[in-house]
Amino acid sequence: LPVTVEWDLHEWLYDRDMKGDLPTPEERFGMEDMTRCFFHYMEYEELAGEDNCETRGMIAQRVLACLRPYEGRAEKIIVVCHEGVIRSLTGQKVVELGQIVPFTLG
Repeated sequence: LPVTVEWDLHEWLYDRDMKGDLPTPEERFGMEDMTRCFFHYMEYEELAGEDNCETRGMIAQRVLACLRPYEGRAEKIIVVCHEGVIRSLTGQKVVELGQIVPFTLG
């Protein structure tokens, strides 16, 4: 089987601008923001508009756009990814370590 690494199958981003933690408390998207956003993300709550964190819907859109080019190229593909990606696509609250989760694109 050919192996392909797809960047867009990565886990949740707390800072969609990819700036990481900023150095001073006055600036946005520091550790407190990340912690607050992660709590909301894990509890399946949508985030407020001022947050720069990915929502479940954003993750699902990103991942589906990544997987769509594979549609029709093979009967089945194997996707290895983080729990958050699986949760965003399936709505499952918990994904066990190493769990196989069938998913139909479409």
